[in-house]
Amino acid sequence: MISLSELQYALDEQTPQILNVATNKGDIPLSPRMMKKLEFALISIISKEIKMHKRELEHLVNQEIDMLRSKSHK
Repeated sequence: MISLSELQYALDEQTPQILNVATNKGDIPLSPRMMKKLEFALISIISKEIKMHKRELEHLVNQEIDMLRSKSHK
């Protein structure tokens, strides 16, 4: 799983810098319009992934809190 910091770095630093797409058959150069569309698409995808990671972490924290509360009542 990719860490939150790696996702945030990709969102902030890498996404706006994409000039081409690498494939196993070589690089595909992107026009300025294609770069902008790809940037927006990646921002959307990465932002959703970050939100999902944060929800998972919040869920784990809440589970731990519930477990500690139940132990303290015994």
